[in-house]
Amino acid sequence: MEVISRTLKDDNTKWEVLDLSDNKLNNSGMEILINYLKENTKLKELYCSSNEIEGVGMISIIINNERMNLEKIDLSDNRFTLNSVISYLNSLKN
Repeated sequence: MEVISRTLKDDNTKWEVLDLSDNKLNNSGMEILINYLKENTKLKELYCSSNEIEGVGMISIIINNERMNLEKIDLSDNRFTLNSVISYLNSLKN
């Protein structure tokens, strides 16, 4: 994930689509990716289906989406449920 993330940070990278589906990507890997995506304005589509992303990872994407400039994100078939997302959002209120 570090190599991909550093590549995304490089101004010469022209990737518009990144497909990380079915790669056992978890929350910590997603956090690394998000930190670099905030600096990348060229990537438009991110596919992360069939991974190990849980509620916290999905919330992080939602919170940072405006700064990432993505037009399409696929998080289907991961480890989060609506209840886990709601629970995490509720914990942020307290």
